[in-house]
Amino acid sequence: MILNVGCLIFNVCSLSFLVLAQSIKEYVMFFLDYQTVNVLAYTRMMENGSIDQAVVVLVNEATFAYFDQAKNTFVLRPSASAGFSVLEGSDRSFCMYEVLAGFYRQTDYLEKLKQETNSSKSLSVRPSVNVYTEFPEQQGKVNVLYCYATGFYPGDIEINFYLNGQKSTVKAETSDLMYGEDWTFRVYKYMNITPQYGDKYTCEVRHSSMVQPKMTEWRPEISVSTSHLYWAYSLSLSILLGIMVSVLILRRKCRSQL
Repeated sequence: MILNVGCLIFNVCSLSFLVLAQSIKEYVMFFLDYQTVNVLAYTRMMENGSIDQAVVVLVNEATFAYFDQAKNTFVLRPSASAGFSVLEGSDRSFCMYEVLAGFYRQTDYLEKLKQETNSSKSLSVRPSVNVYTEFPEQQGKVNVLYCYATGFYPGDIEINFYLNGQKSTVKAETSDLMYGEDWTFRVYKYMNITPQYGDKYTCEVRHSSMVQPKMTEWRPEISVSTSHLYWAYSLSLSILLGIMVSVLILRRKCRSQL
């Protein structure tokens, strides 16, 4: 169960968080081409019934930094050793107070929601999976195969590739875990492939919402090049002409014998 009332945290502290977001923008612009920077908060109930609360900074919908309650500061991800605070003095103290106060408000709302709905189970949503390539596939040409999992919750997920029933030994890369507007997650994994006719690629997705892993197959639709088509057409035409000439010669021989 997720109570998405993060905006309540920032009602009083909005100016300070605008300073935070702007400072983060200035910081990350030297390292990546960002499109959007958002500061969001959430309160959720875990499997064991405990309450988990967090504030995250999303850059292009991926987690760039998170709020460390123990240190009262924002910590960069994935560099766990690199922490930074972009708010100073009274603004920082005031904003941290409002963050913690907002957590208490969210907890109260979550408890009321549990009572009204008689719900004590945490949210669990199965992922949707799509497998595709970056370029139109051609036999023997290097391509990139993607396995894209969307709309799942919680964020624990494992993705593996198989080639013709065997686990792939090719090195694969995984994107950062990205948040959706409904607080479900999405992520993709990709690897280089050289598709051959008859190959079968399988993306295996394991998630806590499913008893069995989800297997999604992808087979290359090998496109034949124009030159191959030309030679195949020429060969067929040559064979056909050869047969026709042979038939004409045989007919003439038969007539001459008569």
